[in-house]
Amino acid sequence: INDPRQALEVFHNTPDTFDMLISDLTMPGLTGDQLAEKILADAPDLPVLICSGYSDALSESQIKRIGIKALVMKPFVLTELSQTIREIFDGKSHMPN
Repeated sequence: INDPRQALEVFHNTPDTFDMLISDLTMPGLTGDQLAEKILADAPDLPVLICSGYSDALSESQIKRIGIKALVMKPFVLTELSQTIREIFDGKSHMPN
């Protein structure tokens, strides 16, 4: 889904079909952190991973407050993304350096 508002609607209609939310931070209409907050309000245990090209876009305290499990900096390679996803599901913290 390319539209965050559409993603929110799909989530609200079928929340049990989601195992994780992976979102870009910068999107039109609703940012990734705003989308995460709205989804986590209804599904606080859903793992959320945000991708961003801006290292100072979200502070570690904002990430923790929202409940985001990981922030992956762009550009990234798929092995980094898959490793981060594995760490999230293994219960390990993954924060950018």
